[in-house]
Amino acid sequence: MSEIFPGSAAFHEPDGIHRGRVVSDAFRVISEFGIYRGLLGKIISRTGVRNINNRYLAGRLSDEEAAEQIAKNRTKFYRKVSRDLIIESNYALYGLLPVIEKVFLHYNVAAIVREPESWIRSYWKRGDRYGKKDYLQKLNMRISPEMIGDKKTAIRWGRMHPIERIAWFWHIVYTRIKETEDDNKRVRVFRFEDIFNENGDSTEFVRLAEFLGAFDDRKFSTAFSPDILSEKLNSSPDTSVTEEEEKRIKDAASTWCYPFAERWGYRL
Repeated sequence: MSEIFPGSAAFHEPDGIHRGRVVSDAFRVISEFGIYRGLLGKIISRTGVRNINNRYLAGRLSDEEAAEQIAKNRTKFYRKVSRDLIIESNYALYGLLPVIEKVFLHYNVAAIVREPESWIRSYWKRGDRYGKKDYLQKLNMRISPEMIGDKKTAIRWGRMHPIERIAWFWHIVYTRIKETEDDNKRVRVFRFEDIFNENGDSTEFVRLAEFLGAFDDRKFSTAFSPDILSEKLNSSPDTSVTEEEEKRIKDAASTWCYPFAERWGYRL
């Protein structure tokens, strides 16, 4: 996005510490956010967008408190960025969308929805969500039914396959996005398949960019090159999925994601 909007600043999960590069991420985040907000506060689930999101969804923060926490987490960081347009890509904001307007005066939110089976399969192939390699789940920092008061699902959570848990997560994420999109014109949903399509059509990506750069008092111009969509980054491993796993994926999507997904044109 920093290439799409010349002179802008774009960040992907600026306070995120990811598996596989924990040390380098920790040093970067601590230098930007300080040792408490960047690390220690996260360990005790007090700081970081992910923890703020989880606490808000769990009802442990009011709208005002959640907005205040976001502001504390981002104000100093954004002030150091001398750009007129700042773009942040961060899925952990999905639950906080209802309070975004209490934090930012000028903002737009583009939410990306993906066909449920494809979304579930992608996370399953990565192997780092709700499975044995999910260190956030082990630390009780991953969103769960018990955390947000979903008692019916919490009862069977321990018996659920990671694929089913991922499908449950799809439902949680897009329920929040759908509810906010209904009430807020500054939040708009775009389909993953329309943006990253196989025929090289960049129409929807351009539409997304134009939406992000259009504000009531100003419109930021784009400098789009179709070649920017030709490179794949951060894609799931190119591993096969067994027939049994495919059935689990289809069943889980049917249970948790449909017919809700039909809102965006997806069908079983």
